[in-house]
Amino acid sequence: MAENNTITFYDLALSTGATISPFVWATKYALAHKGFDIDVVPGGFTGIMERTGGKTERPC
Repeated sequence: MAENNTITFYDLALSTGATISPFVWATKYALAHKGFDIDVVPGGFTGIMERTGGKTERPC
């Protein structure tokens, strides 16, 4: 395994810090099970544009 196995995880959460998607929880548990350290960056739906630099679409 790589020396630096930390993954930056951009979480979509409510203002209370609660994650509303079961898929986010499943992904967090899967990464932890595989031995990755997770650096969680909390944020809401309104902060997506700021965190992505204004890009909202996936490249083709």
